[in-house]
Amino acid sequence: MKPLDDQNSGASALDSDVQTKTEESRRALSGMFFAAMAMRKHKPTLAKKSLPLTILSGFLGSGKTTTLNHILNTPHGMKLAVLVNDFGRINIDSDLIESKTDEMISLTNGCACCAVSGDLTKTLMELTEKEDAPDAIIIEASGIAEPNGIAQVALVNPAIYLDGIITVLDAETLLTQVETEYTAGTISRQMQSADILLLNKLDIASSQTRTEVIEYLEKHYPKKAILESEYGKVPAAAILGISEPGKSIKIFPIGDKSHSDNFESISLTVTEALDRDKLNTFFDKLPTTVIRAKGILYISDSLNNRVTYQRVGTRWSFSNSGVWGNQDKLSNIVFISKKGELDRCKLEFDLMACCIKN
Repeated sequence: MKPLDDQNSGASALDSDVQTKTEESRRALSGMFFAAMAMRKHKPTLAKKSLPLTILSGFLGSGKTTTLNHILNTPHGMKLAVLVNDFGRINIDSDLIESKTDEMISLTNGCACCAVSGDLTKTLMELTEKEDAPDAIIIEASGIAEPNGIAQVALVNPAIYLDGIITVLDAETLLTQVETEYTAGTISRQMQSADILLLNKLDIASSQTRTEVIEYLEKHYPKKAILESEYGKVPAAAILGISEPGKSIKIFPIGDKSHSDNFESISLTVTEALDRDKLNTFFDKLPTTVIRAKGILYISDSLNNRVTYQRVGTRWSFSNSGVWGNQDKLSNIVFISKKGELDRCKLEFDLMACCIKN
């Protein structure tokens, strides 16, 4: 039997965790309520669920800002709106800055960064009402924020859909943080919310620490896709996934050999109509090493309409993308994975098995 002091300590920690979760739930519900009220008069210029939102999460010091800065400095062809908690922390290359105001910095690559100094709902409303709307939004969450709460508030806006939650982890300190009372709960919730776990700072972590951290993540979060990085350098494709949502199935090419040698993309094309039930099984059985995937599909129970397939980590979905029109009816899918982790022949064989046989 535990000593009384230990029992009281355990009960105290449990009570504290319950109080924290209750307070987070209250704030999330409150935020959703006020967002819903604000949206009553909102008239977005964008189509429903046409603007992808990526949430960059992670505890203090994990490397979120470094990762974000890398994305902003990488050519990717997208016009991004980036919302951050404290813009002053980002050290953007001066050659990249085109113009600056109190709330906004315009960048030469087409991105725009602004500080979330006011209400998140209002900021997102303004973005979706712009005639020159962005191609995608990134929110860098506070180091102590629970990203699901941010997503729930943001998704009240009908023009926005969640492209993914990426949680950045400090490889060197993670195992200590998950054992420390005042950090464990926050970090665990951030990891649980994630579609992709980005294991960062491997440039300073020992090989033994890396092995131990990977073993921990695979044990406690076996269904999460894991990315590894140094200095926050990963391909934009792994973080953002798609370009021109609703207009193109193209996924960013895996370029920049300096940090992308560990990734590859595989593209497949099928001209026959596909069976939805067999596709569901095919997509459910894809390994967690598939980080991102996107496709426009020709499905037998929706012959006149294009069906978009999107995947981030293990979360995936179908959505209707309108009629085919004059386009050729066929399926194109692109997968991004760790290099050497996918068998192209097996992927193609399994996908072809989903075809409707005449």
